[in-house]
Amino acid sequence: MQKPALVIMAKIPSSGGKSRLQELLTPRQREQLQWAFLLDILDKTQKIKEFSVFLALTAFLNLLKTN
Repeated sequence: MQKPALVIMAKIPSSGGKSRLQELLTPRQREQLQWAFLLDILDKTQKIKEFSVFLALTAFLNLLKTN
């Protein structure tokens, strides 16, 4: 029997993310915070044996956009 799937959807962390924190953190700190959030959730989901865990990442650049 196959396990149910758990898909984690996230943007690739970047210095431009978490803009609400720009007054408190440098761009590098904001990127590091995003990586910490993502790695933390991946660590936690690896411990869930009842699901197959998948990660779907999207970049900020829209490579398929046409003008």
